[in-house]
Amino acid sequence: MAVASLREVAKAKKIYELPFLASVDDDHVALSFANSTVSYGTLRQMIRRYARFFSDLGVRRGDRVALSMPNCPEFIYTYLGASMAGAIVVPLNLLLGFEEVAFIVRDSAARVLVIHPGIIEKLDPKAASMLPNMQIQMVVLNEETKARISAMDLGGYEAEEGIVGSSGRGDAALGEPVRSAREEGPSSSEEPPESDIAALLYTSGTTGKPKGAMLTHQNLLTNVRQLDEISDLGPGDNFLCVLPMFHSFGWTVCVLLPLYLGSKITILDGFKPKEAFFAIANEGITVFCGVPAMFAVLAKMPEKPSTLPNLKLTISGGAPLPEAVIRTFDAKFNARLWKGMDFPRHHPWCPSIPLAASEKWVPSGSLSRESKCVSSMKTCENSHVAKWGNSP
Repeated sequence: MAVASLREVAKAKKIYELPFLASVDDDHVALSFANSTVSYGTLRQMIRRYARFFSDLGVRRGDRVALSMPNCPEFIYTYLGASMAGAIVVPLNLLLGFEEVAFIVRDSAARVLVIHPGIIEKLDPKAASMLPNMQIQMVVLNEETKARISAMDLGGYEAEEGIVGSSGRGDAALGEPVRSAREEGPSSSEEPPESDIAALLYTSGTTGKPKGAMLTHQNLLTNVRQLDEISDLGPGDNFLCVLPMFHSFGWTVCVLLPLYLGSKITILDGFKPKEAFFAIANEGITVFCGVPAMFAVLAKMPEKPSTLPNLKLTISGGAPLPEAVIRTFDAKFNARLWKGMDFPRHHPWCPSIPLAASEKWVPSGSLSRESKCVSSMKTCENSHVAKWGNSP
C-alpha cells in the first residue's frame, strides 16, 4: 500500500480536491508539457481560476460543460475547474465527427462547450459554419482566453475554498446534490457529496446512437484508491500520459491517480512512437500506461535503450494483451506490467491482478480473486454507472 492512503488526500469527496489534498509542497512539479512545467501550486491556482471563470459564465451545480481538447494542461484545468464550480463534465472523443458531437451536446443538455482552437481549425468549412447554430455557450480556449482566465481574480475561490472541510464557495456549498434532468422525484440533501455525478462519458456501445454513462465522483475516487492500495507509487513517480484524457482509462490512471499520489505527469498530446520512446528513456518516466497496440509498436522499435533505471511499472488496458507482446516488451524494457480488465471505454479501469514484486507480467486470462481491486469492484459498479439520454 502506498503512503497516499494515509494522508489527507484519502478524505477527498470530489475529484477536483485531489491536487489540493495531495501531500506535496506548492513547488513540487505536477505537470510537464512542451518543454515547460507546472507546479502543484500553479495547478491549484489555475483550477480555482477556471472555477471562477465558469461561475462567472453562469455555470451552476449540475450544469453540463462539454470539453473538446487534446491532451494538455488546460484540459486538466478545465475539467477540474468546471467540477469545482459544480458542473458535470462531458469529455468529447476527438475522433468523433461533427454530427456525433452535435448530438452529444444536445443529448447531454450541455450549457457550455469549451473547445481548443486546433479542433476548430481541423473542421471542414461546412461544419465550422454550423458551430454558431449549436445553441450553446461556446468558449474557444485560445491564447487570449487563457490569458484572461490566468489573470482573473479568484473571488470566492481563494485559499482552500471548495475543498473538503472548508466553508467556502466550492460546489459542496452550492446547494442540493446533483441529479440528472431526466431523474424523477425530489433531490435528497442526505446524499453524500461523492454520489454527485462527475462526468458523462458517451459511448455508442453496440447499437443505436451514443449514450452517456454517468460516473460519480465515488466511481472515480474509489478506482484511484484501489490502484493506490495495490501499488508502491508516490510523489517521486513520473507518469507518462499519452492516452487521451477524454477516455476513462487515460483520465483515471494517467491524471487522477498521479494527482492523488502527488506525482508528476509528463503529457504528450498523442502517441508518437519515437517521442514516447524518447520520453520513457530520457525523461525519468517511472509509469507508462497504454493500450496493447502501443506496447506492440514500442516493443518492435529498433532502438533499444542501454538502460532504463526509472521505468518500474507499465499498465495496459482497453483490449486483450497478447502474451507475445508482453514477452517482447519485457525483454526490451525489463519493467513490471499490469494487464487491465477489458471494460468499455466509459468504465473506470481496474487491473486484473496486483502483481507481486517478483512478477513482471500476468498470463492471459488469469485473475486473482484475492485482488483488493477486483474484490471491491462492486463498489464501483454500484456507484451510479448508469445510462444518460433517451437514445434507443
